[in-house]
Amino acid sequence: MARVFLLWLVVTYAASVTVNAASGNPSLPVSANDVLTPLSIVGKPTEQSTTYLAQYSSDKAVDGSQDTRLYPNGVCSHTHQEANPWWRVDLGAEHCIAKVTILNRGDCCSNRLTSAVVRVGLNNDVLTNDQCGSAVTAAQASPLGGTIEFNCESPMRAQYISVNIPSGGVLQLCEVTVEEFPLEVCSPPVVQAAPLPIVGKPTEQSTTYLAQYSSDKAVDGSQDTRLYPNGVCSHTHEEANPWWRVDLGAEHCIAKVTILNRGDCCSNRLTNAVVRAGLNSDVLTNDQCGSAVTAAQASPLGGTIEFNCDSPMRAQYVSVNIPSGGILQLCEVTVEELPLEECSPALDIGRAELDIVGKPTKQSSDFNGKLTSDKAVDGSQDSLLNTNFKCSHTGKENAPWWRVDLEDAYTISKVTILNRGDCCNGRLTGAAVRAGMCGGEVTNNQQCGSSVTSEQAAVPGATIEFVCDPPLRARYVSVDLQSEEGEYLQLCEVTVEQVL
Repeated sequence: MARVFLLWLVVTYAASVTVNAASGNPSLPVSANDVLTPLSIVGKPTEQSTTYLAQYSSDKAVDGSQDTRLYPNGVCSHTHQEANPWWRVDLGAEHCIAKVTILNRGDCCSNRLTSAVVRVGLNNDVLTNDQCGSAVTAAQASPLGGTIEFNCESPMRAQYISVNIPSGGVLQLCEVTVEEFPLEVCSPPVVQAAPLPIVGKPTEQSTTYLAQYSSDKAVDGSQDTRLYPNGVCSHTHEEANPWWRVDLGAEHCIAKVTILNRGDCCSNRLTNAVVRAGLNSDVLTNDQCGSAVTAAQASPLGGTIEFNCDSPMRAQYVSVNIPSGGILQLCEVTVEELPLEECSPALDIGRAELDIVGKPTKQSSDFNGKLTSDKAVDGSQDSLLNTNFKCSHTGKENAPWWRVDLEDAYTISKVTILNRGDCCNGRLTGAAVRAGMCGGEVTNNQQCGSSVTSEQAAVPGATIEFVCDPPLRARYVSVDLQSEEGEYLQLCEVTVEQVL
C-alpha cells in the first residue's frame, strides 16, 4: 500500500511540473487539472506593418498550413524591409496564453527572424504589450523551416498576439500557433493608468517671479520649455521652500505625475523637488509621490521627470515643492490616474505633526562629541553636517541605530528624515524606520514604510518620507541600518506625524 501511495505522489508531482513547465514558471498556481491546450487561431483577423507582395499577406501565418516554402508556394506572410516590421492576430476575446510557436521559412532566409520578439496582451498596439519568452537567437533562426517556441514566463491575459523585430529587417512567418490555459489560471487584468486632463485647472504658487511666469503656465498644455523669452513656464522667487499646486476639483486616484523641466537654462534648479498628492490643500501635509528629484534627473535641459506613486493616492491636490529651498520652475505638469475604486478608501482621520524637538534620544555610538543623537531633533532644517554640526552621526558599525523616546504613546502615521546635504548622502541607503512600544532592541518594533532606496538617498539634503500603513501605536521611533560591511548612520532632522 505504501508503495502505491508513493507512486501516486511521484505521478502527481510529475504531472504538476509538466503543466507548469509549459509556461516557463514552476511556481505558477497551475494544478494538474489545468491542461495546456491548443487555441485555434486559423482564420482569425490579422494585420502586418506592410505586405511585400499580395500573395504574402498577413493571413498566411494563420492558414493552418505547415508548408514552409514561401517561394513559389506563397504560404507565408512577408513584410517589406522596415525599421520595426510587425505582425498581429486578434483572438477576438480574452484568453490565458502560455505559449506561442512560430514556423520559420524553409526555402531560404530563415535567419531574418533573428531578434524577433513575441508580445501578448490586451492592447492592440503591438509595442505596448508584454513580451512572451525571449527574443529569437541567431541559433534558433538558423534552421530552414525550424520551429521556434516562446514560453511566457507566466500565463498572460491576451486578446492580441504580435511578432515584431525591434532592430529592423524583414518579418516572414509561415505559421503561428498558440497554446492556452483556462482563463481563470491567469491573474486578473491590470488596470492601466490614463491621462487626467488638468489643462486650465486652478493653480497657485508660493510667489511669482514675474507676471508672465504665473502658476497656470505649468498646466497650459504647452510642451515648450523655453521660459525665456517665451514665458511658457511657472517661476517662483528664490525661497526657503518654494511650492506650486494644482486643484483637480474632485477626488482622483493618482498613479503618476510628470514634470517637464526648463529647457533654455537652469534645469538643475529642480534638484531636490518633491511631488505630493492628497486631499489637503496644504502642500506640505500630503504624502509624497515617488522620490525627490536627483541632480542627474534635473541635469538635462528640457528633461521629462516621472514620479511614480508607490501606491495609488486619493487626491484632489497635486503639488511640487523644494524643501531644501531654491527657485521652482515648471514648464508643464501632467498627471495619470486609475479608476477611483483602485485607490484605498480615504481615511476619515486628521493628522498633525508631533512636536519632538528636545525629546530624549539615543544612538548606537557617537562619531564625535559634536554630532550627538539630539541633533536629529533640534528643529533645524540645516543639512550641512561638516560645517554646522546640525546632524547626528554614529561610528561605522554593522547595525547602527538612532532612537527617540516620545515619552507617551501616540498613533504614528508618518516619519520624515532630512538627509545629509554636504556629502555622503548615499550612506542612508537601506535605512529602515521603526515605531512601537519596545524601548530595547530597535528591530523589535514594526517597520514604518519601506527602506530607503538608493534613488532616494542619492539626493543631497533630501526629505525622505516613511508612511506607516496602517498607522502604528508607538512610544519609540527609531532608524536603523543593517550593513554587513559596516556603515555610518547620519540624520539631520527627524519629524513625526500622528493620527489625531
